[in-house]
Amino acid sequence: MYLAIIVLPLLGSIISGFWGRKVGVTGAQILTSLCVLITTLLALTAFFEVGLNATPVSIQLFRWIDSESLNIFWSFNFDSLTVSMLIPVLIVSFLVHIYSIGYMAQDPHNQRFFSYLSLFTFMMIILVTADNFLLMFVGWEGVGICSYLLVSFWFTRIAANQSSISALLTNRVGDCFLTIGMFAILWSFGNIDYFTVFALAPFMNENVVTLIGVCLLIGAMAKSSQIGLHVWLPMAMEGFFLRALLKLCYMRKYPVINSWSSVHLMSFGKIQEKGQPAGNFRSDLNKGSSETTREAIKFDEKFKWWFVGFTEGDGSFILNKDGSLEFKVTQSSLDADILFYIKKQLGYGSVSRQDKVKKTHHFRVIDKKSILKLIEIFNGNIVTSYKLSQFKLWVQGFNKKYKTNILCLQANHKLNLDNAWLSGFTDAKGCFTSSVLTSKTTGKTIVSVRYVIYQKKNDMVFSKNLAELLNGYGTNIKSYNGFTTVVNHGKLNKILHYIKSNPLKTKKHLSYCKWLKVYFLVKDKKHFTVEGLTTMKSLIKTINQI
Repeated sequence: MYLAIIVLPLLGSIISGFWGRKVGVTGAQILTSLCVLITTLLALTAFFEVGLNATPVSIQLFRWIDSESLNIFWSFNFDSLTVSMLIPVLIVSFLVHIYSIGYMAQDPHNQRFFSYLSLFTFMMIILVTADNFLLMFVGWEGVGICSYLLVSFWFTRIAANQSSISALLTNRVGDCFLTIGMFAILWSFGNIDYFTVFALAPFMNENVVTLIGVCLLIGAMAKSSQIGLHVWLPMAMEGFFLRALLKLCYMRKYPVINSWSSVHLMSFGKIQEKGQPAGNFRSDLNKGSSETTREAIKFDEKFKWWFVGFTEGDGSFILNKDGSLEFKVTQSSLDADILFYIKKQLGYGSVSRQDKVKKTHHFRVIDKKSILKLIEIFNGNIVTSYKLSQFKLWVQGFNKKYKTNILCLQANHKLNLDNAWLSGFTDAKGCFTSSVLTSKTTGKTIVSVRYVIYQKKNDMVFSKNLAELLNGYGTNIKSYNGFTTVVNHGKLNKILHYIKSNPLKTKKHLSYCKWLKVYFLVKDKKHFTVEGLTTMKSLIKTINQI
């Protein structure tokens, strides 16, 4: 149904335009009007399904641009705003079609006119439903071209030609600013996907966001003939009844501007404290987030080991059936900024949305040169047996594909607390838990404070070594198909000292800070007081709430 909403007006336009002589004037009028009517009814159905039930629908047709630095799909999103905008757009479009049947009754080129009109409607739908800025720009420019074709439909009239050229040139001003805004989005966010941009907008540089908002606003002003850029509108009366359609498409941009309210944005060059990834998150993240073609930055050893640990927890070395290789690190969209941090530090790769329903993003590397750099980082440094076996197959695939002879090395060191490996692994697989219990025998209140590492794959040797290193213990969880390493309250000094020297970098650091407050309250025996226990219970509820 949702695909039909997009395709039907285009189908009517193609048939009326290319086979107009076959279907005739009446056939073209009925066919195009009927396609828009059916599309309108489907949009009303979509409004009840999506708008009232708050269940967004996404359609991903095919990959458009697939490069190391940018991944763009032909994809469409039907959310509450989209379906709300489709209804007035399509109703007005249908009424224009009906009005045009009488208005153009005496014209000998009805088929061509109705083809343009349906194409205009199709481009409007693309503009409203697009899931990224580049696809939106296709609809944006399509609307401009169709407007030009309709205004200059009676091309034998000098006034019609002048009006259409004036409209086209004036709108180029807006298009220029819109393009600048899109490049600014790509430069600062490293992506032009709506979902990614909206998720990261509250954490971006305020000056950059202001520039983007102004550029998008000027683009919309030119298209909708606002003061200063309205000079073409009085001349465009040749197609005056089409202006109503144009007015409806630009609210699609406003959520972008509204989501960038300066109340929740960073000050210039600094990161807002709330939601800030801990550790060495560089203040120039925004500045370089889209620089993907330069040589890799010479990052320090601390980042290298953190990255290896983080990858062993949440990364994947992928060898596809066709022999192509990929490297991915997947995170919740709420923590997508850590992926941009990795991209910034490495100097290559791309960050894009992976799953809109599950709300995940991934950092992805597919370029041969970049993969070779990753092999240099990981070779001889991977600790867990499962990830090492995956890496071996990946290196073998690289050797086979590129006719190389790289040897996969075993880790030349034991698991230790001398580097940031465990910090990265904790960011990926660690958990800080606390709970309040009442002893059934003594009736006393017991507050447990624990550091936990979950390892989904069954690696008993690693779990045992980690438990010994941290003075904890390991347990096998059959339902989880893996081992859990647990360190209780009395033996947390080691891990606390370690994290102080090697801070966490994801939003898990926020949970750690709340958990640490509970730890010190318990250490000070505050859980034996009513006030202290109340404070602890309040903190415990928010530990893993980001």
